[in-house]
Amino acid sequence: MKSDKIYIAFRTAACKEIFEIALLGAAKPASEERQYSKDMPAMSETRKPGLLQKLAMLKDHKKELFWVWVAYQTVKGMMTTSLIWIPLLYALKNFG
Repeated sequence: MKSDKIYIAFRTAACKEIFEIALLGAAKPASEERQYSKDMPAMSETRKPGLLQKLAMLKDHKKELFWVWVAYQTVKGMMTTSLIWIPLLYALKNFG
């Protein structure tokens, strides 16, 4: 359980950094000190969040999560087009 909390905290910190890069268009300066410990939960927090807490988190972060969804759909669409549809249409055109 403890490792799950640490992983979630690290993933959250990494997502925040990705959002900042995506939204600001540039990475943080190398001289800026990154402190992930602020985002890590206290050791006493060992319970996993319940359904209501997860729904509250989604409601609180809906703008950020919308852009994550848009980015995911964009990457998924490009991958599907380039790896499935283009080769399929090429095969149908040349061999069908």
